[in-house]
Amino acid sequence: MIPEVETMKKHPILTVIGILFLVVLVSNIFNSGGSLSETAKQNPAAATQKQKTGSVTAAQVADMVDGVFKNNFPYSYETRLDEESGVFNIDIWSDDITSQSIAETRESGKLSVWNNMVSNLASTTSTIQNAFNENGHDEIVAVMSLCDPVDHSTTFLTIANGVAGYDAVNEIDLLNK
Repeated sequence: MIPEVETMKKHPILTVIGILFLVVLVSNIFNSGGSLSETAKQNPAAATQKQKTGSVTAAQVADMVDGVFKNNFPYSYETRLDEESGVFNIDIWSDDITSQSIAETRESGKLSVWNNMVSNLASTTSTIQNAFNENGHDEIVAVMSLCDPVDHSTTFLTIANGVAGYDAVNEIDLLNK
């Protein structure tokens, strides 16, 4: 196995991000004062009404997601909410995932670690999307990008709505087929 893939296994930051984020986000959504109350949980009609009234803003959902990342991965992410364009961007990176490791992983054909990470990140992105949707902000699309650790404008993976629209290892580019 190539060293970079082995390193990805030893540093599971991106593999466990989905699990940690899911647990913390779900806990925050249902236990924070800014989201569904116990009364709303018992009365779905009240929950729907609360969502329609917009009592939890898109910015508050974005802040909550940012807070989860800040607590768990303080130096390896950046979030941006653009309500005008309806996009919540989450850029993540790891020192172990570089252009060189991406090329070597693609050339080796040993994609199981990469594909597991993609699956976990797709799940995490779906969880973030659900946080917006459940709080009445389905006009916002959560987009997660895995970036180069030095040059964050270089993207290796982009996921939205549970789909990897760009995947440098698997050579997927849905926008530029």
